[in-house]
Amino acid sequence: MDRRWIAGLSWLFIAWTCQAQDGGKADRPTPEQARQEAARWSHTAVADIQRMHQMIREAHPAVLDPGASAFHQWFSEGYDQAMALAGRAATEQQAFAALRFYTTGYRDGHLAIWRNHHAATPVRTTWAGWAVQRQAGRYRVSGRAAQWPIDTPQVGEQVLSCDGIPIDDLLTDKVAPFVNRLVHLEGTKSDLAWHLTRESPSAPLWEPLRVRQCTTRSAAGEIRSFNLAWRPLDDKDARALARPRAPRQGIKEVRPGVQWVQASNFMPSSEKAMAAFEKMLEGIRQAGDAQAVVLDVRGNGGGNSLLGYRILMALLTDAITQGATQHSQARAYWRVSAMALEAFEERRTQLLRTEGAGSLVYQFTQQMASLMGDAASRGEDFVEQPQVDETHKELQQDTAAARANPFKGKLVLVTDAQCQSACLDFVSAALQIPGIVHVGSMTGTDTQYTDVADKALSPTVTFRVPLKVWKNHGRQDKEGKPYLPQFVFDGDLADTAAVQAWVLDSILPTAGNIQLD
Repeated sequence: MDRRWIAGLSWLFIAWTCQAQDGGKADRPTPEQARQEAARWSHTAVADIQRMHQMIREAHPAVLDPGASAFHQWFSEGYDQAMALAGRAATEQQAFAALRFYTTGYRDGHLAIWRNHHAATPVRTTWAGWAVQRQAGRYRVSGRAAQWPIDTPQVGEQVLSCDGIPIDDLLTDKVAPFVNRLVHLEGTKSDLAWHLTRESPSAPLWEPLRVRQCTTRSAAGEIRSFNLAWRPLDDKDARALARPRAPRQGIKEVRPGVQWVQASNFMPSSEKAMAAFEKMLEGIRQAGDAQAVVLDVRGNGGGNSLLGYRILMALLTDAITQGATQHSQARAYWRVSAMALEAFEERRTQLLRTEGAGSLVYQFTQQMASLMGDAASRGEDFVEQPQVDETHKELQQDTAAARANPFKGKLVLVTDAQCQSACLDFVSAALQIPGIVHVGSMTGTDTQYTDVADKALSPTVTFRVPLKVWKNHGRQDKEGKPYLPQFVFDGDLADTAAVQAWVLDSILPTAGNIQLD
């Protein structure tokens, strides 16, 4: 089995809901109380950044790699910058923004920090009555309030600039340092766009953006200008800001002879979710006679790479095995640390409950935990990741059907900008199949550092750090380059009905069958 298929097991180690403020006015603090409050949050931010820095030092593989120059530069200089910023934090929002400033500087989605369900200081979400998302390479209005005191742009209008500054420039300068600095990615641009007309308590900026005027282009090409009025978000308008939900996982015959595989979840967290995955796999095993199969990973942000591997093996065992051989030089190494040992033990306990001792992923996790423990007792810094057992009954079940009745029809892969980690492992392997047609949107990217441990900095803040490094991976996504589709969907990729109609009516009629030897 290709070692890269275990790159996305980050979910193995995953161990401020907005609350409405009271209607009454709070007593204004005295100058001394305000000074003490500011000092408290400054002290908290400084202490948290110090703890994160120490966790990275103890567990991140790049710390022991002198050749990781960009990492070491930010580990030193970025730490100093973040500590200086934390020293100036005067509120809970600024304290958390300082932490995010530090983590985003590593430019790695596997090194991150986020708020949990409760903030120490309840803060309402404030917005301008309309929401913005990145769609098909443009910033577009994705939702608007049912009523607002001033005029707002229509859904679908393109947003060109705000306060006289082009949107890309505004978001890169004011938002990205506290949210995500990978501004060459469509997924990042969409994440940043949420902040254009919204102030989120879960992801605060150092200073509120609060743009005053925006320029848009209507569907008819008219250039329009809108002033912005900021108000607290009411429950009735929350749907205008809601992020699209990932499509439900499963397999369905959307037209006679066309099987649509919705692989949106590689991170099942319960026995029920795992049973649903196995049911989908059974449908894939029976798809050998289909005229076309669509592999749709919209909404898939990663998880367990073995799930993606099993999907492809159940459909096209021999093609996937041949593709894996081309990358046989890839090797993965786990840094030995107390954090990694603890993470393996926690996940092993969880897997025993949800999947059982006989499952492939449990046995792999148990093997890694044992290897990690042995390496720690010998004082070693790294342990090499072993191959997965190809003779395991789960993989044997997947491959038997594919070899008995191999799929030979048209194959389409649909991606969106949120695809990362284990989703990228899936995409990388699928694109090795000759004749596959890749459509949708560019994917996200990875670095060579994967598989994470999550640690609580406080009851409200969780920190994530990667534990594993890949060598000789031979993949563009691990070098910061996304996979680009052959055909881009010029619409809302969250609209499943529209995506399916496009694939069925515009892509499949001109696609050819996959080209297997």
